[in-house]
Formats: sequence, structure tokens, C-alpha cells
Amino acid sequence: MTKHYFIYPNGGHSKMLAHNLDLLGHSYTFLDDFKESMSLESNLKFIKDNGGGSMSNPILLACDSLCQESIELKDKLRTKVENLGLACEDGFIYIMDELNSYIKSATNPKNKTLGLHMYGRVDKRYSSLYLNSISGKLNIVYIFSTYDELNNNKSLNNTFAMPFEHIKYLNSLQIILSTTNKTSDGKILLSLNHKIIVMAHAYTFPNGYLAYDDINSKYKKCAIKFNINENMPYILVSSKTNYQMAMDYFKELYGYETNKFIKAGYPPLDENIKNYEAIKKQTPDTILLATRSKRVLHLIKPVASKLLNLGYKLHFRPHPQDCGHKEFQDFASEFENIENFTIDMNYKGIKQSKFSMDTLSKMICIVTDYSSFAYTLPITNLRPAILFYPDTILQKCLEEKINNKIYKFNDDRLHIVAKTGNEVLDAVQNLNLEEWEKKILDYRNDEIYNIKNSSKFIAEFITNL
Repeated sequence: MTKHYFIYPNGGHSKMLAHNLDLLGHSYTFLDDFKESMSLESNLKFIKDNGGGSMSNPILLACDSLCQESIELKDKLRTKVENLGLACEDGFIYIMDELNSYIKSATNPKNKTLGLHMYGRVDKRYSSLYLNSISGKLNIVYIFSTYDELNNNKSLNNTFAMPFEHIKYLNSLQIILSTTNKTSDGKILLSLNHKIIVMAHAYTFPNGYLAYDDINSKYKKCAIKFNINENMPYILVSSKTNYQMAMDYFKELYGYETNKFIKAGYPPLDENIKNYEAIKKQTPDTILLATRSKRVLHLIKPVASKLLNLGYKLHFRPHPQDCGHKEFQDFASEFENIENFTIDMNYKGIKQSKFSMDTLSKMICIVTDYSSFAYTLPITNLRPAILFYPDTILQKCLEEKINNKIYKFNDDRLHIVAKTGNEVLDAVQNLNLEEWEKKILDYRNDEIYNIKNSSKFIAEFITNL
């Protein structure tokens, strides 16, 4: 039966809820205290005259409860509605039974249904995951947890929208593929009634833990148990070293082996290699600077000056999470007027990205510390990474003994470790790119699971669950 609902308040969550109501054939009115004409008080008579605010047609609250701030906001909204004599419910939960029925009716009942959870920037990696080969064996629906992601994917069919915490109520799904199954504070959001597969956020899972700055050493222990534990979902792992390291972390923590680590490969890397191999290559003349540590950034400044004086071009690309930090803005400011220095970040309020496959083609090497670029870029363009590890800063976080085995962040098949600025300069000036190309290609073919074919493997794994 078609209903007219009242959604409160009006924002990204309300537009997500409205998207679901559109699918179900309902109409709605947005309410919000930001505008007098949309406020609860101004529309009280209109709401009641149209049956809204009753137990059978409550005001639909459109918000999440993922953090304390949003919990308090939700309580505040609920109190305001109830003080006006109106009933209200969490809008996403209120229509969940109807939404589950809709999904079941819109999909093939003979097939299992896979929910592909799209959540924020990191899930752009899904664009490299081709699931067409299993579309006849599995029903595929897309679940968005931000309105921007939903709005940017209007061309997709079978799209639904809801906060992360509500996905566990989708009993119409049997399998969920996501980049995580919990919040940053460890709250598990996906139901154990689903078969859950997590595509690791980075190629360097879990190897990236080794490169945490000393100041993050306590956090590292929490992060490991956060992702590697007895209740974890299936985790898609990229390479042999990462797989063995993950297994050793697990065995050291719990004393036995697990079948939850899957030797999958890494679809975004396959996509990068495919795109890179398709372009016309250019003469390498540029060094990419991509450090994460603020303290390393300070020490790399004189190295950058010397490289520019030697005639090299520099391309400065911090991690997106670091762009707004003063240290990275100041570094860019130091060199912004130099012709051979490219700033590739949000700088002085201007959004810009200048990184492309052509950039990668012109790269001689990358100078970094513990960015995942230290792996993904060499593997893509077959040119090495110089890892700048000053002893005064990163001396304790390069290796770790796990389950009686020594693991290192760096790999001699991809990396040159430099302890001083002069060692960085020497490494750059003495590179033999032909030798490195062969060495890195050997690494790529030997180390990475299902290279150039990981999507097919993952699709088959999903269908066989």
C-alpha cells in the first residue's frame, strides 16, 4: 500500500531514505528546522491532516548512530518530535521489511544475493572489480552508505542506500562484500548471519603495520587485533608475503591456523597495470615525492632542493589524509614557484589532482617512507622506490618478529633503503632502470596472487561460498 511519509531532518541521510522510498513507490515530504517553512512546528497541522506522526505512519528519522555525536543528535530529534505529540521511528529500520521483500521480488530466487557495499572514497577500488562473469549465478545489489556515492552511480541498477549500521538488517542478502565490517572504534556492523568478504583497504595489508611510525607503536597492536581476530570475515589478501604474515599474526595471537585469509590478489593493481600498459611511454625525468611521516618530510626538504638543482623534476603528492596538515602545506609553499616542482594536492583551498598514467610513465622512481605507493607504483611501472628511513626517526619500525619469523616492510626486489639524504641522492643518480625492470617484473610474477586475473578469481570464490 502506497503511503505518504514525513522525513526528518533533511540532509544526506534523508535523500538516501527517499531513494529507498522511491523504489517502494511511496511519496514523502522533507522536514527540517533549518528553514521555517520546513520546520516541524510550521507543518504540524499539515502532518496531522495527512496522517503523519501516528503509530501507523510515524515521522521517519533519517540519521545514523555510528558515533556519540550522532547518537546524541538522534535522541535530540526524537525528543523534539515526541514533545509535539508525534510518533517517530528510525526511518531505515521502519521500512526494512518492505525493502527486503522488494529485493527478493526483484532478484532471481534461484540465486544467492550479493550485496556490494560502497562506502566513501576507498571503495572506488571496486571499479576494478569486474563481476559481470557471475551476474548469471548471483544476484548483485549495490548498497551505498553516503549520498554522494549514491548520486555518483545513478547508472547502476539495484541500488539501495542506508547507513552502515543498518546493513545487518538486510536478510534478503546472503553475501556481503565490503572494505570493512566494523567502525573505526571496533563496533561490528555486519551480521554474522551473512557471509562477509572484506577487500583489504591497501595492497600492503598486513605488511603496512611494520612501517608504522614509532609514535603509533601502541596503536599498531590494537590495529592488528582490530583486523586479525577469531571473529573476522573472509579477507582478500594480495601477495604471498602478506598472506604468510597475516597467518603468522593469527597463529601468534590464537595458536592455530585460519581459513579466513584468501589468496586473491588485488584488483585495483591489476587495473593499474592494464591501464599503464595501454599508454604510450614517455622518457622518465621525474621523481615522485610521497612521504607520510611529518618528521621525514622535514628531512627530505634539502634533498628536494638538491634534486631540483641537479635538473630533476619533482612531483609532490602527499596522501589525501595528509594534504591539509600544516607541514605538507608549508612544504608545498617552499617550492611552489619553481618550474620543475609540481604540487599534486589540495593546496591553498584549491582542489587539484595531477596524477595519471602519464605521470607514472615519466617517473624515474618514487621517494617515500611507508606509503602504500612504495609497493603499488613500482609494481605498476617497474621502477623502484627509494625508502627514506632516517635512523633518528624510523629505526624501530622496519621489521618485526612474528611467530618466530622476521618480517620487513621493505623488499629488495622493489626497494632501496636510504638512511640519509646523501644516500637518497646517490640512489637516484646511480639507478639502472633496465636492471630494476627485470627485478620488479620477477617480483610481480612470483609474489602476487592471480596477477592480472584477480577479479576472475574473486568472482569464482564468491560463487562457491
